[in-house]
Amino acid sequence: MIAAVRVLTKPAVPIPYPERIDGVIASRDLMAILVKMSDNEDNLAPDRELPEAGFLRERYAASFARLREAAGALGYTGP
Repeated sequence: MIAAVRVLTKPAVPIPYPERIDGVIASRDLMAILVKMSDNEDNLAPDRELPEAGFLRERYAASFARLREAAGALGYTGP
C-alpha cells in the first residue's frame, strides 16, 4: 500500500502527465495502476465538468487505455 502511495504522489517538480503515467506503469504496482485507472474513469464520467474538456478527456482516455493494458499484463481481468 505504501509503495502505491509513493508511485501515485505527484513529484515536487512537475513532469508531463504522460510521463507520470509511464512511471505508474513502470512501477508494475497493480494497486497503483488500478487506483490511477479509477481516477481516470472518474475524470471521464459524462457528468464531470472539466476545464478544457476536450483536451483533458483525450488525455484521460489515452491514459486509461494504457493503464488498462498494463493491468491486464499483470493479471487483472476486471471490467
